[in-house]
Amino acid sequence: MKRRIVPFWFPNLGCPTRCTFCDQFAARGEAISLPNPEQLRTAIEAAAREEAPCSLEAAYYGGTFTALPAEMQERLLEPASTLLKQGVLAGIRVSTHPSFTSSEAMARLGRFGVTTVELGIQSFADSVLAHNGRDYHGERALQACRSVQSAGLALIVQLMPFLPEASEEDDLDAARLVAELVPDGVRLFPTVALAGTRLAEWWREGLWKPPSLEATTARVARMLRIIAPARVSVLRIGLQASRSLDKAVLAGPYHPALGELCRSALLADVVHFAMAEVHRSETTRPHLIVESPLASLLTGHDHFGLGMLNKWRPADSYTWTIGPNTAPPARQAHSSFWRSEVFLVSLHGNVVRVSRT
Repeated sequence: MKRRIVPFWFPNLGCPTRCTFCDQFAARGEAISLPNPEQLRTAIEAAAREEAPCSLEAAYYGGTFTALPAEMQERLLEPASTLLKQGVLAGIRVSTHPSFTSSEAMARLGRFGVTTVELGIQSFADSVLAHNGRDYHGERALQACRSVQSAGLALIVQLMPFLPEASEEDDLDAARLVAELVPDGVRLFPTVALAGTRLAEWWREGLWKPPSLEATTARVARMLRIIAPARVSVLRIGLQASRSLDKAVLAGPYHPALGELCRSALLADVVHFAMAEVHRSETTRPHLIVESPLASLLTGHDHFGLGMLNKWRPADSYTWTIGPNTAPPARQAHSSFWRSEVFLVSLHGNVVRVSRT
């Protein structure tokens, strides 16, 4: 059954600090903003009528939910909790800050039927967190993730590659920790400068240089290579494009198809290494066969994926075709070279085949 999120937005509500990059009023996009409990109930019931049959989740986004007074948390959760018990909702999720994940806070969420907690981790590097106004250390972030998991709640981790002061190794280390934690999902939000933030001032002053689109996709692809083997679902890459964000983003890798571009870069990276494997064992040129539904990962957006591949491997050093929508029999593939949540790369002789997972 199709799953749909019914979002409710509480910009910066309960947030203990204002981080260098944060402007939740711009980031809210087109999400519903209904702080009144009765309006929450009405909106959920309306969504249930309009979307049936559909599996609905109510989501409380934009603030530090568990930092709110307990009475306010309970008042906001009560309508969704009641509808969850009635079978109208399939789940409830909240977003919060790693510093507010005590066992008491998690137990309260559990009592009201919360099923998922999204943690704005952003980075696990102490120096990066301090520089960007995050009032916790990397160890605190790890403890917060484990607190959510220990409470039996689904955990979604949010990371922000390219934060000021973050090196590539910092971002790859964050990916390694996510792979070790094995959360229920991860969101990757490459850093952009929004109007009215301290980061926007740093950008204007030349204190932060935003990454290019190519550099962004290459680094995120390396993060995905680390995360994918742990079978962690990548729920989103990049901010959801909206009219408000179109106006607010001043600098950085903001693109409506950033997720697809990053997966294109990942595919190019994996195919490059697969072709190197072919060269070690075969005398003929590698031949790449891409299942037709996945061809856009190479040819879409002005051949972005092919362009990335050809930076590492000359175009005349291999051949490629679009193949049928069926993977070869398992006995024909001597190696399942790589598997992500989107594609499988297999090797057979000099053939590199890309098929759906």
